[in-house]
Amino acid sequence: MDEDREIRDENDISLLNTKYFTEKTCDLLNLKYSREVNTSMFTTNTSLDELPHYIVSHDINFDSKTLRSLLTRTDIKDVETVFYELLMILKKPHKQNKVTSFMFPMIAKCLSGYVVGQQKDIPITVWTQNGPHIIGNRPDYSLIKRNKVLLNIKLKSVDKTESMDNSKLQLFCQCIGSAQHNWRQINDKLLFNKLFGTQLGLLVISNTFHFFVLQITDQYIEELTTGPTLSQQISYNCYDNNGHGFDFFLYKDRMKVLSALSAIQSHHRNCSLTTNH
Repeated sequence: MDEDREIRDENDISLLNTKYFTEKTCDLLNLKYSREVNTSMFTTNTSLDELPHYIVSHDINFDSKTLRSLLTRTDIKDVETVFYELLMILKKPHKQNKVTSFMFPMIAKCLSGYVVGQQKDIPITVWTQNGPHIIGNRPDYSLIKRNKVLLNIKLKSVDKTESMDNSKLQLFCQCIGSAQHNWRQINDKLLFNKLFGTQLGLLVISNTFHFFVLQITDQYIEELTTGPTLSQQISYNCYDNNGHGFDFFLYKDRMKVLSALSAIQSHHRNCSLTTNH
């Protein structure tokens, strides 16, 4: 175990909100990569039968030539046409601001039965020598059920100046905020560790998908919230094609993305979310 962290004051993390999180922040918050963290939940065999056929079309790579051909067809429905048009827009330089218009409805389809909320404020309380310090935290989207946050989603365009690493760090810290939110909602250590100690994150950069798992214990959240030191650590692992991400335009990668989204839904359904806590 690393030495205990003591956050002396707000300047130790120099934060107003999670958009400023850095490698130093993650070091102070004891966030460490570990191959031991299980990512098999993303590869559980699940059915994609409920998804529109044009999303799971067999053996189709959405290259520009294929998309142009599909858009000339007269036998497809308007919703399918819009889907292909958005894919074409994603391929054009300086049109990446359309990523949200495309990705959010598609992700929502895969996670039916849950509330996929946009920009829900989930502030983080960090204990310092001067007392509690509140960090503003607003994920792009959060998957919510019974007021528990199950997944944080961050959408980015490739033409943004923010680096992949910075986006990843922001997502991790948003997951910490969600874990703290759930901890306050539940107030039951065993239940928290069983159902909500695993926080999931999804980073979408244009058409590439990166999935993350963070293991967060109730003791970590308690130390983070009430101090005086932080002896526990968070371990995380990635499911993202060795850092390259899964390319939604490619059929094989797209199937992995859709299967992972469906597996997330199945994972939480199998957990006993019917608790009255």
